Amino acid sequence: MGSQSISIKTIDEIHKYKKLIKENSNKTLANIKKLLSKKDSMEILHEFKFNHLGYEPIQGYELNFIEQLNQMFSHIVVLNGAEILLSNYPEKEFILNMGTQGGYDIVSSDGKIICECFSTTSPISNNKIKQDAEKLLKDNTADRKYIIFYSKEVNVTTLDNIINKHKEITFIRLDSLDI
Repeated sequence: MGSQSISIKTIDEIHKYKKLIKENSNKTLANIKKLLSKKDSMEILHEFKFNHLGYEPIQGYELNFIEQLNQMFSHIVVLNGAEILLSNYPEKEFILNMGTQGGYDIVSSDGKIICECFSTTSPISNNKIKQDAEKLLKDNTADRKYIIFYSKEVNVTTLDNIINKHKEITFIRLDSLDI
């Protein structure tokens, strides 16, 4: 559980998955509100880390809160990325590899468009953006390569250097994580 591939042909399909994310985050918030009224700080933090307080963002099975946060924001970036790609290539069908599913995060069904997506505190943390760029550059069959990400903190100079070094990749920084 936790990994899945989703085929997307329309933006309406993306909105269906965003609605599921919102519904599951609301269920988690209800659990958190109950928890906050009954426990002390260490018990609450223990519940966040170790107990099934949250839900997998799309499939809805129980999950710990920290894992839900990580998966939820990654899923939102993938869905927003797919929306951008569908707007640019409305004739294409895209496969979204959610969770720990192998392969590219987004790939057109014909393999001509590939995309890596992520959300992070900083795109250069753990060399994430560099590793994703190297992964995309190893693919010799795709015509278009993208990295779509969300980060509140960005060292603009460092990011510009990475972008300028990899001209064959289109980098898109999302301004928000709207669902």
